[in-house]
Amino acid sequence: MMPISAQQFQNEWPRYGYTLAVNLRALRLARGLTQEKLAHLAGMSRSAISNLERNESNQARSADPTMSTIYRLSAALQVTPAELLPEVDEVVLEYRASWPLARS
Repeated sequence: MMPISAQQFQNEWPRYGYTLAVNLRALRLARGLTQEKLAHLAGMSRSAISNLERNESNQARSADPTMSTIYRLSAALQVTPAELLPEVDEVVLEYRASWPLARS
């Protein structure tokens, strides 16, 4: 399998973020939680929850939550992290640390 290019990955990232946003909002609403209550349970700010649910970050791009954020949210919602994440049953295409989305 050929690895995808940085451009292809960047083109796919908003779709992944959108799926996370939809999953997060659906799980929150299914549990009868407000954004504020979920934020409190997860130790986050309400605006961070809002940004994730809208698939936005403060840098005007798709949300890119850290692993600790995913685990805090899954604990607060009492679900597995996989229930929040998009396409967990599919092989992740190669990712290179030199790509623009990599964090140092």
